[in-house]
Amino acid sequence: MALVTPVDDPGDPRLDDFRDLTTADRRPDRPGGKGLVIAEGVVVVRRLLASPYPVR
Repeated sequence: MALVTPVDDPGDPRLDDFRDLTTADRRPDRPGGKGLVIAEGVVVVRRLLASPYPVR
């Protein structure tokens, strides 16, 4: 089971990877892009967890 950690400050550095994901520098198809994807929904998250892809 996952551990939920509350985040009270939007400036929290743990959110750095997810902040401004719409900018071109975060996209996997752009030079320097990190290729991050946010998975939402029970079915999608279950499939992600069962996949070989790393989860952050």
